Amino acid sequence: MCIWKVMADSFDFDDTEITQLVYQNYPVKRFMDAKQSMGISACKGMGKTFLLKAKRMRLQKENDSSILFLPKNQLVDAPAPCVLDQTHISFLKSYNNWVALWIGCISIYLLSQDEFSSLLTEENVRVLSETVRNLLKTPNNGVYSVLGQAIALHSQKMLRDIVQNANLLFALVQNINRPIALFVDKLEEPFDRSYYRIPGSTLAAEGRFNASIWAYAQLAFAEAVYVFYSARHHLKIFFGIRQEALAGAEGITSQFTKIKSGLIVKLEYSFSDLRKMFAQYVEREKSDNLLYPDLAKKDPVKALCGISVVHHRSGMDEQMWAYIYRHSLQRPRDIMEMGQTLYENLVCDPEKESRDELSRMRICRHWVNEISTRECREYIAGLNPFMTDDENIDFVEDVNLFLESLPTNVYTDQTVLSYCHKSNCSTSSISCPKCPNHHWFSTLYNIGLLGYIYWSDADRQYKNHIKPIGDSIFAIKKQTLPRAELYYAHPGLGNIIQQQRERALLAYFPSYFVINSSEVFANKEQIKRLKHFCAAVDGNENERNVFLSSTGFDLSETRREISNYLKAAGYRVFAYEDDNFPPLKATGDPNQLHHQGETHDHCINVMLSCKHLIYIFAGRFGGQYFGNEFESYYKERSDIIKICPSISFMEYLVANKLGKSVSVYVYEKVEDARGEWTKNGSPNDYKSRVVDDIRVFKQLGYFNSLGNGTWLNKYYDYSSLANAIKKRFPTIQN
Repeated sequence: MCIWKVMADSFDFDDTEITQLVYQNYPVKRFMDAKQSMGISACKGMGKTFLLKAKRMRLQKENDSSILFLPKNQLVDAPAPCVLDQTHISFLKSYNNWVALWIGCISIYLLSQDEFSSLLTEENVRVLSETVRNLLKTPNNGVYSVLGQAIALHSQKMLRDIVQNANLLFALVQNINRPIALFVDKLEEPFDRSYYRIPGSTLAAEGRFNASIWAYAQLAFAEAVYVFYSARHHLKIFFGIRQEALAGAEGITSQFTKIKSGLIVKLEYSFSDLRKMFAQYVEREKSDNLLYPDLAKKDPVKALCGISVVHHRSGMDEQMWAYIYRHSLQRPRDIMEMGQTLYENLVCDPEKESRDELSRMRICRHWVNEISTRECREYIAGLNPFMTDDENIDFVEDVNLFLESLPTNVYTDQTVLSYCHKSNCSTSSISCPKCPNHHWFSTLYNIGLLGYIYWSDADRQYKNHIKPIGDSIFAIKKQTLPRAELYYAHPGLGNIIQQQRERALLAYFPSYFVINSSEVFANKEQIKRLKHFCAAVDGNENERNVFLSSTGFDLSETRREISNYLKAAGYRVFAYEDDNFPPLKATGDPNQLHHQGETHDHCINVMLSCKHLIYIFAGRFGGQYFGNEFESYYKERSDIIKICPSISFMEYLVANKLGKSVSVYVYEKVEDARGEWTKNGSPNDYKSRVVDDIRVFKQLGYFNSLGNGTWLNKYYDYSSLANAIKKRFPTIQN
C-alpha cells in the first residue's frame, strides 16, 4: 500500500512507521528533540498534527513506564465542535477568563486520572465548588471533554466556577510528582465555525465566526502551558497553534515574548526541505509502488512519476519537482496530496507499461493543476473569517468577482495601478506609488497568491518573489504590495481565474511563460515580451465591451434597438436596464437602499471596464450626478463645476479623460435649439420645446472643448442614428 498520507488524522497507535517518516529540518528537529519545545505554530496544512503524533510515538518508544502519556485512548486530544450560547460568548471574549479556564480544565483532567485519585481527599476538595467536584468524579477522556461538559450546560455558571476554582485546582496539580506528557491538538477547531444555540430550542445553527474567541482560545492555552511548566518542569503539555493566532499577540498578553521564545517553534519548510521530504517518501516506498524503483535514490521524482522534466509551450524546460513545488502552497499537505494522486494515476494505471514520457507528462500536469486549484480554493475559503469584521461582506465572493475581471495571469505595474484606480478613485491620477489605499492585488500578495518579478543588481538577473503563506497578512485593508515591473498569479490562482472567466463567458489569455519557478529565471528580452503580451491582453480584453449611455425615459426604445444590433454584431453591451449589468453589492439590510450617489459611481465603474462609450444625446438632462468618487473629473474645471453635470455627462467626462473610445450622437434639433439659445444671449431663464433643462445646452457646448478622440455625429431620426452606429461599429468577424 502507498505510504503517502494527506491527513495526519489517519495515523494511530499501530502506525509504528510514523517516526521514520518525519523529515527533520531545523525547526522540526528543535521541536522533536528540545525538552522545553512544547508548542508548534504553523498555518493549516503544515503538519502540526503529524509532528505531535510523531513526537508522542518517539517519546513512548524511548522512555520507560514512569511517564504517564495522555490521553490514554488516542495519540492526541482532539476536540468536537462547541455549541455556544450568547452567555458563553460574552464570557469567552475575555482573554483572562480563557487563561484561567484552561488552567482549570487541564487541572480537572489531570486530577480525574486514576493515578492521582489519592490527591482528591475530602479536605482537598471541600474548598471546591460543587460543579467542579462533580467534574472531578466524571470520567474524562481529554481536556476538551472537560471544556465540552462545561459549555454543554448552556450557561456561564460552570465556566465561572472553573475559572474561580482554577488557582485551587492548580495548587492540587502541583502535588503530582510523576512525569506527564499530555498532547493536545487542533485548539482552533472548536471555534473554526461558531455554532450557536437557537433560543428556545435544543437545536444549534452555524453563526458568525468570532475572531477574538478563536485567537484567545489558542493563545490562552499556550499561556496556561507556560504556567504549568514554570511551576513543574515534569508536567509537559505539547500542543499545536495556528500561526494566524499569534498575530498581534503582543497586545493581548504580557507573557507573549516568554511563551513564544521558550515554548513555541515556528514550523517552516524551504524549497530544498520539501524536495528532500518528497525524496524521503519515495525512498521508503515499496518497489512495486514505483515506476522506476532503481531510481528511487538517484532521481526520486522520475522513480514515482516516470518523468524528470516538464516541457512548456514557451519552449522552456522545467524540472518536474520545481513544477510540483511552484503549484503547491509550499506546505507538506500539498506535497503529500500530489504524491498520493500521482501514485494513484501513474503507478496504479493499468496502462502504465504502454505510457510514453509525453503521456505521463500530460497526466502529471493535469493532476498537479487539479490539486493546486483545489488547495487554493480551500485556502481562500479558509481565510473568509479573518478578512473582514463586517458580517454582510463575503470575502470569497468578493475575491471571485475580482478574479473574474482579470483576463490573464500576468500584470504590469500600470495594470495594477489602473485596477487600484477603479477600486478607490480617490484621485484623477493613476500614478500614485505612495498611495496607502488598498486594492485587491495587495490582498492577493499579502496572502501569498500573487508574486512579483524584480531586477536583482547583486545577481545581475531578474528574480521573483512570492510570500510564503506562513507569512501571510490577514488584513484586507493592508497595503504592502511592492512596486515592480511585473506581477504574476500563483498557478492555482491562475486556474481559478480561468474558471471564473469561463463561468462568466469571458475570454482568458494565460501566459505560458514559467515565472515563479525556483530554477527558471527570465532575461530582459523575455521580460519585454511579457510586457508586450500584457499590453495585447489589455487591449483584447475590453475591445468588444461597449457602454451605452443616455437618458432612459425618452430613449428607452432607441437604447433597446441599438443594444440588440450591437450584441448581434459581436459586441458585449453594458446598459443599466439589461440583465447582464453588474449589480451593486447588496447592503445586507433589505430596508436600506443604496444612496443615489453610490449607484452613479457604480455605473461609471462599470463603464471603466469597457473600451467604447456610446453617448446618445437628446433633449432631456436626466439625473444629476450625486456621486463622490469622480468629483475631481469636473471639479478641477471651474467652467464645468457651474453646470452640475448629469450622470450621463459624467460618464462621458471620465471616459474622455481616460482615453476611452468615445462616440457621441447628438439629436440635430437639440443642436439647432442651442443655436437659437446662443443667439438670444444664452439666458438662464430660456424656455425651449426641445430640451427640458437649460443645462442640456451648456453640456452640449463642451463636447468639442474637452480634448481629441471624440467621435461626434448628428442624427435627425432613428434610422440615421442606426446607420451612423453601424458604420462606426461594424460586425466583428470571429
